[in-house]
Amino acid sequence: EAAEILSPIIEWGRALPEEKVGDISPHPFRRNGMTSAYPTWLGREDAGQHFTYCGENRVPVPGLDQIWYSSMTVERIGLKRMFVDSGEWRCISDENVLSQLRNHERRKVLSTGLPSPDGKYPSDHLPIGAVFDWKLDVKSEENSSSAKHDNNSKDIRKLQIVDEEGNNVEEDIPQDEPTALIEEQQCFETPNHELAFLVKNCPFDTLEQQSDVNFLLQPINPPIDLKTRKAPTPEQLEQLNAKREKKAELLKSASLGVRPWLKKIWKVEKQVGKWERRQLMTRK
Repeated sequence: EAAEILSPIIEWGRALPEEKVGDISPHPFRRNGMTSAYPTWLGREDAGQHFTYCGENRVPVPGLDQIWYSSMTVERIGLKRMFVDSGEWRCISDENVLSQLRNHERRKVLSTGLPSPDGKYPSDHLPIGAVFDWKLDVKSEENSSSAKHDNNSKDIRKLQIVDEEGNNVEEDIPQDEPTALIEEQQCFETPNHELAFLVKNCPFDTLEQQSDVNFLLQPINPPIDLKTRKAPTPEQLEQLNAKREKKAELLKSASLGVRPWLKKIWKVEKQVGKWERRQLMTRK
């Protein structure tokens, strides 16, 4: 796609041979229907009409910045315009006037290059964006005709996991039992019960990691008084900051299998604090 827009393609100041560019295999993401949100024809005839990069040499380059999405699961329903002013332009409803303002911005950028001298565009790339919507699958072929009138009969299409040949291998991948356990819908009487469940079943990488988590779940000393809204003391704040840093350190060093468990534990720990405060307020 890049070869269709840019000719020649420049890399480190040198033009890449077109015959070699054509031999480059498509990105593996293509097997999942990965598609560029920006049509290849944008800026093809005149790069100055639509571009995402314009350096100090004031040469616009279309198609340099891309947004890739899975066309199997979502569909693009809108693209961000090159120039959108969220300030005074917001009050203008006349599309002709807005078009003139955008053209003025475009010509100004082409004349100065990026970043712009006035600081309005601090990068040599323009921001890009797109709007997507889920693609839906009918649950069965028999219900396909009635599904057009019944949104409840549709499911969001899922992204497939494929091998290097493009074959769906999602069903062949064994699901890790602890990971499957955390994804199950569990019912707990209180957040305290859920927290105890998570700590008990978390597949910790090491005993030291488990010990650190248990320590971090203990209240600071002296504990914060939940009955009042009194601000923590400097000593308490220091302990809270140390705990926060240790949590981030544990999360960063944890294996991929343990990381979702730690995230869940820290989340439920906050819910425990909120639940305990509500209980104290109720007793009053």
